[in-house]
Amino acid sequence: MRILLFIFAAVAALNSSSLKDTTMDKPRLKKFFLPEVDQYIDWWKITDQNFDQRVLESVDPWIIVIAPEHQIPVAWKEYATRYRGQFWFGKFFNKWGENLEERFGYEGKPKVLVYSWTREAKKKGPFITDNFSVALEKAIESLPVTSLQRLSFDTTIEDPSNIDAFLTNALYGEEKNPKWPVIFLLGKEDEEEGLPPITRVISHYFSDSFKFAFVKFDQLKALKKVFPDYYPTDMKDEFPDTFIVAGKEPSDDAPEDEFELTFSVVRMSKQKFGMSTKFNDVAAFFFWVNEQIRETLPGRDPNEDMDKKTMGSIRNKLWKRLEIIKPAVMKAQKESDVMQAAKRFENLNAAASKLLEEKEKEAERLKNELEETQAKLEEAEGKIAESEDSNSTEDPADAKADVEQKDEL
Repeated sequence: MRILLFIFAAVAALNSSSLKDTTMDKPRLKKFFLPEVDQYIDWWKITDQNFDQRVLESVDPWIIVIAPEHQIPVAWKEYATRYRGQFWFGKFFNKWGENLEERFGYEGKPKVLVYSWTREAKKKGPFITDNFSVALEKAIESLPVTSLQRLSFDTTIEDPSNIDAFLTNALYGEEKNPKWPVIFLLGKEDEEEGLPPITRVISHYFSDSFKFAFVKFDQLKALKKVFPDYYPTDMKDEFPDTFIVAGKEPSDDAPEDEFELTFSVVRMSKQKFGMSTKFNDVAAFFFWVNEQIRETLPGRDPNEDMDKKTMGSIRNKLWKRLEIIKPAVMKAQKESDVMQAAKRFENLNAAASKLLEEKEKEAERLKNELEETQAKLEEAEGKIAESEDSNSTEDPADAKADVEQKDEL
């Protein structure tokens, strides 16, 4: 089978008829049973008692400041808000730990510990510095990039980085397991500093249902040739710019030897979804797109279960990373949300069953009405046929008498 990827003039938003939500209301995490923003604390309390559980058992990087109580520099505090949900920040006041000088070289002034990505890396111990900017660089460098690839526009489809190859592999690389293609457009500063942490973290936690690639800013012209209407005139300041490619398969009457895919772009606009540098905004955007147009995802198994359809594995990962930090609280919250989700699905199924039952009853009523009408029609046709037969078998003598009577007149 020959696969032809015809990428038509992609639009910045799908046709409104394809969407259930056409408002400008920002999607809420709670709607998708995800941890809400207030669950992502900027500065977690670290003590000798919770250190192993919170820090060493976590996959995510940690930046921990050891300092006298309430003496963390204000400039350092602001970074936690900026990188909320991408990795964790901890405050370890000296009164909450013992032998800090022996363990971490702490001598009364703020000290920064960096525990890198993965539990295995954390076993090697922390990177220790007095410079918070260096600590940030170290934490970001440790974030994974294995789920990200750079796109090319001047290679053949045999090259996995080719735009057509990327879209094909995303949708048809795994049988009955298509993934939404996601493209990050990096800013000029990103090219100098490397891949932004938001792209690294998101591409890791959402890899079950999404396939990720990035385009450098100097490739914008090539990107616009593929998606002519992708980039709006209001050039924005925040990068990366994030969009999902929504595909559409051909109709059933398309030639068997050709398989044409057409695409449109669903862009993460700031007005609707928030900032593309904020973990929770991006998460809500991805779940919103999946909810809105899941039915159109090429290669999707029409019989997929509810967990697959609603990206349950990703939801569980997002809860799990928080459960490690505060197990009891998050477990209770998750169980509550799961119960709500189960109740919601139960109500939806009940409503669907009721609607189906009503439709079946209506169909049965129409069937009976049709049968009655058909019977009456057949009865009427029978009477007409009998009348015609009666006329055709009239006595010839009577007919002759009628003619003679007419002649006399």
